[in-house]
Amino acid sequence: MNNIDSIEKALEQFPQQRIISAWIEGDYAHGLAAKDNKPSLCVITMPQPWEILLGEARTTQNMRDLDIRILTPLSYIDGLLDGHRSLLESLTLPTECFLLDAGFIRAIEPFAHRLTTSNVVKTALDDARGNLSVLRHWPGMKSAKRNKSMAETARLLNGVRHIQSGTEAWPCLLDADEITLLRRIRLHGMNLADLERDYGLLADTRKTPPSPPVGALCPQTGRRRSSRIESSNRQPRGGIIFRQESDTCPAWFRRRDYG
Repeated sequence: MNNIDSIEKALEQFPQQRIISAWIEGDYAHGLAAKDNKPSLCVITMPQPWEILLGEARTTQNMRDLDIRILTPLSYIDGLLDGHRSLLESLTLPTECFLLDAGFIRAIEPFAHRLTTSNVVKTALDDARGNLSVLRHWPGMKSAKRNKSMAETARLLNGVRHIQSGTEAWPCLLDADEITLLRRIRLHGMNLADLERDYGLLADTRKTPPSPPVGALCPQTGRRRSSRIESSNRQPRGGIIFRQESDTCPAWFRRRDYG
């Protein structure tokens, strides 16, 4: 983490924004970072009072030169409900990757399995298929880039395999043996035909987790949302419903319009 000083310096430009949570993501969180890799950082900050009053509290900033992503809480929640894997991984993140958490992420972690819908698996398979298409039709790709793309595709397929085998939430850190294999692929590559075969087996099986049931009640409000949900085909927002057995329902979920 030899770039941590530059990251801290970059965050000094937000003196009026209270940082709620910050963590290392990407290769470091996946256990795949090389010594010379620059860490990717995700930060959640409170919006300014005027942004809240004007309804502009959903913002995302990308500091590409330092690989830092800054979100407000509502933008983060929107990303979770839309099934963004990089944000879902924050709910299964290794503890040592957290730089700061004021309890915000920990409060959401119990709902990680409800956020991993069939759409999350579908988009992972779609991304893997896209990678395979590029690898197949671009034989002149540089070796290092090609190997990294193969490893990322294999990581996506392993994540899908975990979900299909019963893991409740999209995994951030895979098993030690899987990480060792991915590191080897990054260095030496692998047979593209084997990768395509693995994709074919997972895509044909399609044992994706079922979408959560509609019509369930939010335990705190007692309100039924089925009519709004049934009129929308969007996933996963239409499937994020709290069951009666849930003993907590965060305020930001109770106030959210799922339609």
